[in-house]
Amino acid sequence: MESVEITAKEKIYNTAKQLYLENGFENTPITLIAKEAGVTLGLVTYYYKTKDIIASDMLNLNFETLYAHLIKYLPENDGLLQFVAFNQLHFKLVVNYILFPAQLWVALKVHILEFIKPLLLKLII
Repeated sequence: MESVEITAKEKIYNTAKQLYLENGFENTPITLIAKEAGVTLGLVTYYYKTKDIIASDMLNLNFETLYAHLIKYLPENDGLLQFVAFNQLHFKLVVNYILFPAQLWVALKVHILEFIKPLLLKLII
């Protein structure tokens, strides 16, 4: 079996994500991220100037993942429907999973249709 080597940037990102889930964003200093990732603080700040930028990248990935799943089920030529459905789905997920961010990833990957179908029916009718 071939092993996949992750980059230092990916290691920092994954470590930060895990520490944010365990300790919360406010209780995770960038120095802890560097220590737990096994890299220097300089390398962390080379890729991510602050821990806020790491969190921003995580949010962007969430939005991109959600949108990629959503547009599979919506007409390409209806930007308004895509916009409204995306926002409704996003806020529904945030409200339901605000205290359990790890479960948000599971919901996006496994149960996306359960959230989309009722929203689409409401929007179309």
